Amino acid sequence: MRSGPGRVGLPIVCAGVAVEPGDVVMGDRDGAVVIPQRDLARIADVLEEIKRMESESQKKIAAGMTHPEAIADLLKSDRVAYLD
Repeated sequence: MRSGPGRVGLPIVCAGVAVEPGDVVMGDRDGAVVIPQRDLARIADVLEEIKRMESESQKKIAAGMTHPEAIADLLKSDRVAYLD
């Protein structure tokens, strides 16, 4: 049932961001993201790599890691001075 004028399938601007038909819009309590349809395959590949890296990090944390290796190396270097 139609309740007023409107159109479907046209580009819009929402909060200053252009959204085209077919784009993916996702949001949660931290914010929102618009993924252009033309970038979906590339973004999906990147997300899989991020999921893999996060899984590895969670395993290291469960095994007792308290900070990333790069930070551990920095803390051992001469670039950090400890003061009493």
